[in-house]
Amino acid sequence: EQWRLPLSYRYYVYGFAYGKTASLSIEALKAADNALKSLYNFETKIHFIQDLDVRIDCDQVAEEKLESFVEEFDKCIHNNLDMPKAMEVVWNFVKFVNLNLLKISPNKVIEILLDFDKVLGFGFSLNNPISQEIIELGKQRFSLKQSQKYEEADSIRDKIEEKGYYLEENKEYFVINRYHG
Repeated sequence: EQWRLPLSYRYYVYGFAYGKTASLSIEALKAADNALKSLYNFETKIHFIQDLDVRIDCDQVAEEKLESFVEEFDKCIHNNLDMPKAMEVVWNFVKFVNLNLLKISPNKVIEILLDFDKVLGFGFSLNNPISQEIIELGKQRFSLKQSQKYEEADSIRDKIEEKGYYLEENKEYFVINRYHG
């Protein structure tokens, strides 16, 4: 089994307040690794939406809420490096963005995520964007599904998965994520 031990360990350690002891186990590291994969998938999703030039109806209230996450994260860091609380803020940010995906500028989301990463050190800026070939396959599949050509669409989905990606879809849009690990 392959996983990012140093970064998974870093994620695991962020779950403990400064000065508290923690017991380490393989199960805990695997759980941390899975959580980290979810964060990488989130970043990939936002880059993908950014690359697609999806029409975003920016909601000013939602955009302002993004700034509140930055302020809250900074407070946690300046409060004796309260990393458990800072990670909670990150996950609340992810949840909020996922719920408001088409109301928030993906550029702003990436900017904030990279800002968080200056402290977290997970290497989000190093996450490679999805190739144009995969994006085109995703567009073809989405179009075929809308035309109710499901067998052809499933064939394209299989090609995408063979290349190490998977799709999240609904009637309005689709997102391509990279399998990690």
